Amino acid sequence: MEKVEFRPEDLKEFLSEFPQIVKEYDTVTHTSTETLVTDLGIGEIFKENAIKIKLLYFFRGVVFARVYPEEVVIKEDGVKLAEPLTVTDVFDYWFSHGGDKQGHETLLKTLSAISPTGGVDWIRRYVWMGLWYGKKYPEKLRLKEAVEQKGFFGKIKEKYEAHQEAVEQKREEELEKELKKEIERLNTAMNKSLKDITSAPVEYKPLTIGTTFGVTGGFTTNDNVPIVSYITIESCRTEGIGRKLLVYPINFIFGSFADRPIPLSLITKIISTGFMRSERVFIPFQMQPNLQFDVKTIWKNKMNWNPLVETMNEDKQLISALSSLPNETAVQLSSKRWLTYKIEDKNERNVECVCQIVPYENLTFIGIRVLGANDKVIKNVINALRMIRGHILSYGHGTPVTGQLAQDWIKIPIALFQSAAKT
Repeated sequence: MEKVEFRPEDLKEFLSEFPQIVKEYDTVTHTSTETLVTDLGIGEIFKENAIKIKLLYFFRGVVFARVYPEEVVIKEDGVKLAEPLTVTDVFDYWFSHGGDKQGHETLLKTLSAISPTGGVDWIRRYVWMGLWYGKKYPEKLRLKEAVEQKGFFGKIKEKYEAHQEAVEQKREEELEKELKKEIERLNTAMNKSLKDITSAPVEYKPLTIGTTFGVTGGFTTNDNVPIVSYITIESCRTEGIGRKLLVYPINFIFGSFADRPIPLSLITKIISTGFMRSERVFIPFQMQPNLQFDVKTIWKNKMNWNPLVETMNEDKQLISALSSLPNETAVQLSSKRWLTYKIEDKNERNVECVCQIVPYENLTFIGIRVLGANDKVIKNVINALRMIRGHILSYGHGTPVTGQLAQDWIKIPIALFQSAAKT
């Protein structure tokens, strides 16, 4: 037997018997095949092709049982294959005799989109049913040599691709709608937080930087401190039934600048500053070739120290404001799972930080990044920027310097200021 298929006359003759075969198999195996099909939601994509799929995979089992009857063993509660054979060997036999492997893989992909595990179980259920039927009732079904019908899987593939395209378009429309809502919400929330900081309303506009989407807004505080901000917006879906789309802000990046350089870059790191007490403090940042960054060593030995670092670390109001800023937030995906975002600025050996201060020629840029923000956090950020800027202007360093960047996120406020300067 080279190639096999159901011919139309075989289908008509066999179709009326199929429900009874399914019922008998379920009774023997103590299963509920049609309930599985219903629970998986199979039907909308396949519609009239569903019965053909069932018969096709059933028939593959029947053929294998007829060709290799000694490898198929009837059990009290169903059927099994002689070791070490598996259902995969049934498929391999079919493919080696002209079966449409590409169509089979397309179907698997379609079913996996509906149900990651159940869809594969569904088609295998009918293969096992065919093995059982072909072994137990070898006289009941005639096999005819023929060629597997072409175009059947092609139609499924077309329907699947059309379905996926429609789903993707719907998801894009849903995301666009939710992003608009989130931008409106952020504009309202941010202007509420800033009402005592700046007199003019601030408009946050969409801005994509690389692969990151967010909104940006700039303003000058009531005491003439220039501020830019960029808020990243991310999205994901909840787990479980329904999979609700979540759109939410994560990184709140604020920046300012001073018309004066400083000797070298600074970052903040969380360190232990006393018994049962940790604070964010300023650390000089100047990476040396072949040297591991080590906050504890820099702090203990006062490496690259200068009066500006000392003065800002002695400013308790500034250190308190910085130490209060959140470096972690979480999004609830289900009753048991959360998606957590963190800035690991407590790690002594990395350069992750909440605040960066970078000299660039005759200017110094100041950046602060927090995860999640409310009115109090935003006010603390602005106050911290104001105090840092005041210390830099008071320090009076006069030699142009270009410092190192610890993390790339500082490039965002720098670019926003440079862009504003050109307009």
